[in-house]
Amino acid sequence: MARRTLTTELDGWLVKKGLHLRKHWYYLADDGYTWHCSKTNIAPKSTESIDLRSVSKVEAEKDDVFQIVTHQRSYEFKAGSAEEMRRWVKAIQTQVLAVSVDTGNTGDEVQAALLSKDMEINNLRLQCSTKDTELLLMKQELAATKQELAAARQQLASLHDIQQHQSSAVEKERSISSSLLESNAKLSEQMQVCQTQQKALTDTENEKRKLMDINDVFHSQIETLSNELVELHIQNDNLRCRAAYAENLLKERVTMANEAISTAQKTLHPLLTEHVDPINKPMAEKIAAYQAHSAILAGEMERLQTELQVKEEHVSRVEKLLATRAITSTTTTTSSTETPHHTEGSPNTDDTRRELESYKKKYFIALGKSIKIQSALVGLEPNVDLDALYQRCTAENVEPETWPLWIVDVFKNS
Repeated sequence: MARRTLTTELDGWLVKKGLHLRKHWYYLADDGYTWHCSKTNIAPKSTESIDLRSVSKVEAEKDDVFQIVTHQRSYEFKAGSAEEMRRWVKAIQTQVLAVSVDTGNTGDEVQAALLSKDMEINNLRLQCSTKDTELLLMKQELAATKQELAAARQQLASLHDIQQHQSSAVEKERSISSSLLESNAKLSEQMQVCQTQQKALTDTENEKRKLMDINDVFHSQIETLSNELVELHIQNDNLRCRAAYAENLLKERVTMANEAISTAQKTLHPLLTEHVDPINKPMAEKIAAYQAHSAILAGEMERLQTELQVKEEHVSRVEKLLATRAITSTTTTTSSTETPHHTEGSPNTDDTRRELESYKKKYFIALGKSIKIQSALVGLEPNVDLDALYQRCTAENVEPETWPLWIVDVFKNS
């Protein structure tokens, strides 16, 4: 007989209640009369079967459990949910009815009506159970909604309080922000003032370093000038001693030369006035020339003495300038910003040394000429270059005090 299937919802997983609760795969056979049980849904192999033609009742029990009653025994199955259980009950009842009609095992009309009524009652029970479940769910949802509403009211009150706190907090934040802005403005002004003061302090430190460097240079220059002044004092004292010695010696020699010339004039004058001997005439001319040369030499000595006095005044002026400069250096170092230079009237030691050397040379030459004249009066006429003799004297480091004796020795040896 061909299969007559009124539903396709008889394949799926169910838990069969018994000694062990195990999930099995249930499926409808190809003939539509047998409902098989398998351990897997892949290539299912029947381990147990229920003949739908012997089913007398299919009804829901509670929650997700339903029962199938046959002529031999009864079975209890557990679905995944109550909704799924109702689907299984309805599908099995429909298939059982279809099998009964298909096999002709309907009995009389009363039995069919009773079966139909049972099915309707079961459906009504299922619907009532569904409605009861839905009502219970609705009650639970209503209670949950009431709880949520109460919680929402509490949250609303809390939110209202929070909003008030937030409003006051916003006002405080605004006042704090304005205070911060004012503080930032004042802080910016103070920072600018501090930066200006820092810059001024840095400039002052730089100026202080420059002034300290200038002061060091200035003090080193003053120390150098002081040392040079000491040397000049020593040289000046030596020159004074030498000049005094030379002046005394020159006066003595000039006096001796004048006395010799006077004696010669007294001796030779009668001879020259009475008769002029051609032989003594050159001697008289030579004596006259020596007299004129001696007068010139005396004038040169006076000029050298005058220059020596001028030099002494110059050295005194240098001392005063150095003393003044040493005093002002201690009071004006903090206000001077440039390296000091020689001002008008400041001493130039190189020029002073050159001038002193010139005076020494002139003094040596005048002394040599005087000794040369005196040597000629006694019959010595040395042929010596006084410039070369001065260079020799300087090379041999002859002291000025011994110049007259040294020159006489050179004239004698020449």
